[in-house]
Amino acid sequence: MGQRQKQEERRRPRHQLQGGAAGLQCERAITTEDYIDENSEMRYQTLGLIEGVLIVVAHVDRVFDGIEQPSYIMARKAVKYEEKQYFSRRRR
Repeated sequence: MGQRQKQEERRRPRHQLQGGAAGLQCERAITTEDYIDENSEMRYQTLGLIEGVLIVVAHVDRVFDGIEQPSYIMARKAVKYEEKQYFSRRRR
């Protein structure tokens, strides 16, 4: 394997969110720009419901094999202030 192929392998997403991640791509999800990370990539944060549980997913958009795809940084259950933020926005 050449040096370039090794670099591409390291850039591929290592974690796959199973099942629930697809549920975030619905009208009830709220995505906001988070900040620009150390690689000058815009980082996004999405709040959304999966089976009645509010979760937070952070990701950047990267190009793999010529297709722009999200590269997930983390996913976790939302804390109280994020719940308030999500449900207050949903009422508007």
